[in-house]
Amino acid sequence: MKIAVIGCVIDNPKEINCEFNSIVEDHKDIVVARMGVPMPAENISVLSFIVKGELDRINHLCGILGKIPTVNVKISFSKKEID
Repeated sequence: MKIAVIGCVIDNPKEINCEFNSIVEDHKDIVVARMGVPMPAENISVLSFIVKGELDRINHLCGILGKIPTVNVKISFSKKEID
């Protein structure tokens, strides 16, 4: 298992809010914490997730989120393997 932080910058968040939240909900078993900062004047939202899970499961979540046209995703993994 790994610990990672997933960072998302969403352009026009109102357009994909339901789709984005549905995907995150489907992966709630690996989401430890979530922080979001709406920036309505810029029509952008910035979110970060702390996740704990198998490498494949974390990468799967990032891959699905990254396929949404207005979502930019980056991930950083801990080097430490955990139980």
